[in-house]
Amino acid sequence: MANVIKFLQISKELDALGTSLREFSKNVAIYVEESQEGEASLENEKSDSVKIMTVHQSKGLEFPVVIVAEMTEYTKKDRPGLLFDSQSRKFAVYCEKVGDARLEEWRKLEERKQAEEEKRTLYVALTRAREVLVMNVDGGIVERKKARRGDEESSNWTHFYIDGLFDAETGGMDESLGRLVKKVSAGKREKGGAREVGKRLSWEEPPAEYLSPTGHRKFVKRVSPTTMQPGARAEKRLSFETEEGEETAANVRGIYVHAILEKLDNTRDGRLSSILEGAAARTAAEVPEEEAGSIITSLRTLADHPLIREIEDSQACYSERTFERAFNGFTLRGVVDKLYKTSEGWKIADFKYAEKRDDSLEGYRFQMEFYLYLLEKILAPVCAKILFLKDGQTETVTLEDTREFEERLGALLERGG
Repeated sequence: MANVIKFLQISKELDALGTSLREFSKNVAIYVEESQEGEASLENEKSDSVKIMTVHQSKGLEFPVVIVAEMTEYTKKDRPGLLFDSQSRKFAVYCEKVGDARLEEWRKLEERKQAEEEKRTLYVALTRAREVLVMNVDGGIVERKKARRGDEESSNWTHFYIDGLFDAETGGMDESLGRLVKKVSAGKREKGGAREVGKRLSWEEPPAEYLSPTGHRKFVKRVSPTTMQPGARAEKRLSFETEEGEETAANVRGIYVHAILEKLDNTRDGRLSSILEGAAARTAAEVPEEEAGSIITSLRTLADHPLIREIEDSQACYSERTFERAFNGFTLRGVVDKLYKTSEGWKIADFKYAEKRDDSLEGYRFQMEFYLYLLEKILAPVCAKILFLKDGQTETVTLEDTREFEERLGALLERGG
């Protein structure tokens, strides 16, 4: 139950951040399997909370208030199928149709044993309370059982309850328990009458707290790393994503390359060489056929690249996953090209259909730091790697100082907001 409550709390937090149900469901497997977030702490007997447990689980524990529910619930009356006589040390299979006197004696002995076991169980339940014990019973059943008192043997708790609390002659509560026991009955529920035809229901304004801003994701300001580059002009440094998730114009060739590399993973069919064979056999709708062939040829030269091999040999691999994190009233959002797990830990890979140039590194590095920050508390990636597809060079980025990055991020948001 504690874990269910914790899951609901996390879900509410993600909803407040603007994470859609689709995004949450896509990433929940990663959260559960790889997150450093532990299970909810178990409640102990001293914690200020309600514990729901079986009688056997309560052995050895003590609580200020104990409620024993459904004490008048009927127990399943199973005839003992296998009987054992301790004196002769013999077993017998019971069959009601046989009508053997010795078997009937053994059966009654077995049922008395069951009744004694039920008494011991009830004793455990009733002695867990330190101050107040509440026994929940059906008054009608109790009265009917009192009327037939002594007519039948049973291991039902109702019989033990009646024998312990009610006087056998008067049928009333035992006088010696007057100061200890209080009978509380639930009030009778009145049946509601039908509403008069044509009568309008009155309207009352709801409490003010219910009319406060909802924090729904439609009203959340989202920012992504591509819309807040450090080197951009002030008026273009920061922009907010709309609910529909509008995307900035992208290079058609880059989209085509990403569509190919999205299939790259740690499965047999996910190896780059296999993907490119299939891509070459299909006509590229996004780019001219000749240009598509040139792109596939250049990608083939990367089939043995160390980063490609590392992804193919990874323990787990996810493509194009969206992650979000709250920051200073904003929702940071990023779509990670590759998230993969190695023996060193989780890593991020990002593909750029370009050559590595110093004048563009600042923005690319900021984007990787942004992704590392998004996943810092979930998976704690060890690094992010950029692969420049046109020349095969790479750039490795780590988030060494989280506080310093938050200061830079805050400054960009303040200037851009």
